[in-house]
Amino acid sequence: SSFAQPIAVTGESAQATSRKLIRTVSIDAETQEFEQLRASVEAKIKELGGYVESSNINNGSAYGRNNDQLRHAVITARIPAARADEFLDLVGSSANVVTKNESSRDVTLQYVDMESREKALDAEEVRLLEMLESADTVEDMIYIEDRLSSIRYEKESIESQIRTYDNQVDYTTVTLTLSEVKVFTEVPEEPIKEPT
Repeated sequence: SSFAQPIAVTGESAQATSRKLIRTVSIDAETQEFEQLRASVEAKIKELGGYVESSNINNGSAYGRNNDQLRHAVITARIPAARADEFLDLVGSSANVVTKNESSRDVTLQYVDMESREKALDAEEVRLLEMLESADTVEDMIYIEDRLSSIRYEKESIESQIRTYDNQVDYTTVTLTLSEVKVFTEVPEEPIKEPT
């Protein structure tokens, strides 16, 4: 992925790790060939190994803008990060892009912190299991089992957060708002980039 550059991380995870960047793109585009473009957008998402997270299509009511809008779709796609630019190129070459917003969020440090915390919990779990083997009293056993239960719950929570980050890093989120028009809105050479 063009978004994974090696960086050095200090502390327990001193080995090199790749940057964990969450990329989000939002595009507002117009077309005079709504059905064909919608079909080719959906085919391209599949071809690139992505999937449609949500799709909302309105067939036919005008939206009150001065441009005569006929049909309107909002498609949120998740596309493998390494291939997201191929999808953006398709949209850019097939539709009139009015606005494009893009942002990247670096979650490398949070990710490394979670991995370190998980390793510490693993080590504590091993120690507690050893203590449980030699526990003398019922009170000790209850305390150790209670602590083990807390550790397992916290580990599940961390693993769930890591899976979420992995998905957000591996798949760029692209929200495409597609409007059918009779006349294109005039835009400068480069589409308007709104601050994010």
